[in-house]
Amino acid sequence: MAPGADDNASGTQTILAAASILKDYNLNNTVKFIGFSGEELGLFGSAAYAQKADDRNDTIIGVLNFDMIAWDGNKDNVMEVQCGSPAQNQALADLFIGVLSDYSIPLTPQKIISNPTGGSDHASFWDHNFPAILGIEDFQDFNDYYHTTGDRVTAFDTSYFFDFTRAAVGSISILAQPYFVGDPDKDRKIALADVIFLANYLLKSGTSPNPIISGDVDCNGNLDLADVIYEANYILKSGPDLCPP
Repeated sequence: MAPGADDNASGTQTILAAASILKDYNLNNTVKFIGFSGEELGLFGSAAYAQKADDRNDTIIGVLNFDMIAWDGNKDNVMEVQCGSPAQNQALADLFIGVLSDYSIPLTPQKIISNPTGGSDHASFWDHNFPAILGIEDFQDFNDYYHTTGDRVTAFDTSYFFDFTRAAVGSISILAQPYFVGDPDKDRKIALADVIFLANYLLKSGTSPNPIISGDVDCNGNLDLADVIYEANYILKSGPDLCPP
C-alpha cells in the first residue's frame, strides 16, 4: 500500500485544518467535514452519502472536494477547479476563484467546464444534482509518485499546499457565513453602531441583521427591543456578556 501523502492525505489535512479554525466561529450554515471511504474502489462512500442526502431532500449549498493538492512539479502554481457546465457548479467555482483574488493567494486557477473529470467524490453529488466542485492539482503536471511508495510528504510543494489550504478555508467560510453575536451590521466590531442598527431594524423597518440570530444578544430565541437594551447595557455600562450561558 502506498503512503498516500498527496493522494489523499493532503485533502484530508486541509479539511482538518479548516475544522480547527472554523470551530471557534458562529456559523449561519451547517458545515460538514467529511473524509469519504472507498473513493478508489468506485466512490462508494460519497455515493452512499449523496444518495441518502437526496432521499432526505437535504439542502446542500455546495460541496468542495479537495483531492491531491500538494504537488506542483513545474512550480507554476497552476491548479484546476473542475466544475463542468451546470450554472450552480460554475457559481461555486467562481466563488473559489474569487477567494484567490480577494486574498491575493498566488494560485493560477484553470476553470474546467468541458469534459470535467468524474474520478473523485464530487461526482457522486453531481449524480444527484447537488452543486459541487473539485479542487485539484494541474492534470498537465501530474504527480510523479501517484500510487507509489514515493507519495510522501517530502515530495510536497509546501507553499503550494499552504496556499491551496488557505483558499479552501476562505471558500468554506464564505459558504458557512460566519457571524458574531452582537454584530448585526457585520463590520466585525461590537459597538454602539450595532445598537443603533438593531433599533432601526425593530422600530423603523431598517435593514435586517444577517443572519437574524446575530442580533439576539440575550440569546433567548427572540429578537426584540430587549436585545437593544441588553446590548446598550453591555457597551455603555459594562453589563452582562452577550449571549450568556
